[in-house]
Amino acid sequence: MVVMRWNLFSGGRSTAEEKVTISRKYEISSIRDEKRFELREAASTAWAAHVSRRKEEQAYRQAVAYGEKSLDAYLMQFSVSKRSLLDVLDAAKEYFQTAALLVTTSVDKIISAYRILAVAGELKVPVISESRERPADLIRVTQSIVFPSAAETNRKGSKPSSPIPAEGQAPPLAVPETGVEVKARSASTAPQTVGAGEENTASSGIKTIEYFVIEANGRRILLANGETLQLVRGEELKIIDVLPQVPSSSGVKINFKGFVGDPTNNTGEDRGFTIRTGSDLLKRFSLDKKGEVYEILANQGEAIIGRAMVKLTPP
Repeated sequence: MVVMRWNLFSGGRSTAEEKVTISRKYEISSIRDEKRFELREAASTAWAAHVSRRKEEQAYRQAVAYGEKSLDAYLMQFSVSKRSLLDVLDAAKEYFQTAALLVTTSVDKIISAYRILAVAGELKVPVISESRERPADLIRVTQSIVFPSAAETNRKGSKPSSPIPAEGQAPPLAVPETGVEVKARSASTAPQTVGAGEENTASSGIKTIEYFVIEANGRRILLANGETLQLVRGEELKIIDVLPQVPSSSGVKINFKGFVGDPTNNTGEDRGFTIRTGSDLLKRFSLDKKGEVYEILANQGEAIIGRAMVKLTPP
């Protein structure tokens, strides 16, 4: 015996379900097309931004190179009294601002590249552990930021500096690598008065220097008379000259107390020597006798015509 059930009429339910299914199909297709359009638009925008940042980065890199050359030229002209100090400071300000724009553009270029990866679905977000250690991916991102450096145009072999300062370490004031740092003199950094029993300072008939020209870790620094330069122990520095420049016949010597440039002939003249703060300094000649604060003196005979300090902090 065969039993058959045939729904001849169900009030139009089957037809309604079919229409609903077709309607959902078109709705899903519409959503898919809309998402596809948004994805294409986001990819196009991210790629255009990336290309634009790359062109801007090249332009700013050339501007930084030209700015550094101009600043070096101004410093040379200033040393022979052809330029005023305000001209040098204006050139340094313009160079620093251009270098800051270069750093910003470099970061924006990396961000746009990561947006492209995000649109393509290939972006992997690193998980930061509770110990707050920087993940390897984040370190690679920060190291890939190209900071303004004359090493790529003029100098070779300078060590790149990390864009993220170490924990507990203050961020650098100058542009990483080879920025020129011009430190303005303030009331808190005015030359200290020599007390009784110390060496006599320069008399009114002897010219007093205004700046020490120091090179530290690829950066050229104008260290004002009476200022203190902070370095991390182990970093290297070199005393280039003083400003305004004095003729060699004047008998002016620049001496880093606690450093001997030539052990066979210690004349007290330390310009031009590379000073390794981690191994070349004599602790007993430091001002605090702890090997943390050292003195740079500009002497003309028995008179002191310039003085600056170098303070070393633990690495």
